[in-house]
Amino acid sequence: MKEKFRYREGIARTGWILTGTVDTKSATFSCENCGFPHVRYVHELINKSKDQLVRVGCVCAEHLTQDFTTPKLRERALKGRAGRRMRWPTLNWKLSASGNLYLKKSGVVVVLKHGPRGGWAASYKPIEGEDWIRVAGWHVTPEEAKLAAFDTLYPA
Repeated sequence: MKEKFRYREGIARTGWILTGTVDTKSATFSCENCGFPHVRYVHELINKSKDQLVRVGCVCAEHLTQDFTTPKLRERALKGRAGRRMRWPTLNWKLSASGNLYLKKSGVVVVLKHGPRGGWAASYKPIEGEDWIRVAGWHVTPEEAKLAAFDTLYPA
């Protein structure tokens, strides 16, 4: 089922500005304009002249803003990040001589250390840098620590 654009009564036809795009992680959101029930990437639009805020899918965002490029580009960027985040824990993490997991990627070294009471901590530093930057929190599994490092290095 494809999303079809149609104007909804009570929503202004012009004057919309795209203010943000959010990945809901699952296609369970319903478009507030056309009612399409399977939206994952929600585009937030504001109409200052009518003082309205609406959350819609990509097709409705394109038509309401009359911008047929930006919503697609924002959605593509979020899809790319979601794919990279999904693959991040499966990259070629290596085991150091001291028993830590580490990864060298894009000029950064990420290290995961197993804590004395269980749990995992993550730190990173630029390959050319000298200071380590700790990723916030202790994590139950190494996969959680890897994802926390990813989220710190590549914020949404």
